[in-house]
Amino acid sequence: MILEILAVIAIGILIYVYLTYYNLSGFYIVRYSRPDCPFCIESQAEWDKLKNLFETLPPNERARITEPIHVLDIDTSKTLSPDTLVWKSKYNPKTVPAIIAIYKGEITEYTSLNRSMEEVANFLGDLMTKYGVYKK
Repeated sequence: MILEILAVIAIGILIYVYLTYYNLSGFYIVRYSRPDCPFCIESQAEWDKLKNLFETLPPNERARITEPIHVLDIDTSKTLSPDTLVWKSKYNPKTVPAIIAIYKGEITEYTSLNRSMEEVANFLGDLMTKYGVYKK
């Protein structure tokens, strides 16, 4: 009975990993952080502004976006969380906070130490334009 339950759980996790890992569609913006990281805490307000920027785009700007945009927070301290396992399998940052963009399997890391909303938004806007996700 316990083995059957474990098998069902394992199959569920495999299906979740498959759907999450192999069905990436759209443009992903992922921030890896830890709650006890002073740099993560310090940059959280700017990250929240960036997330809000993408969530509240005016209709004329939203119309220029050709693909879904997904903004994700990954807490690297939750080592057994399925989300953390899946996203760390895609990219395992050496330090946090780390911000990456993923589009069609290509991963681009934001490497500047300037984590202001404006700087990160400019970086992402340039990438989105390069990939055709945002039409000027």
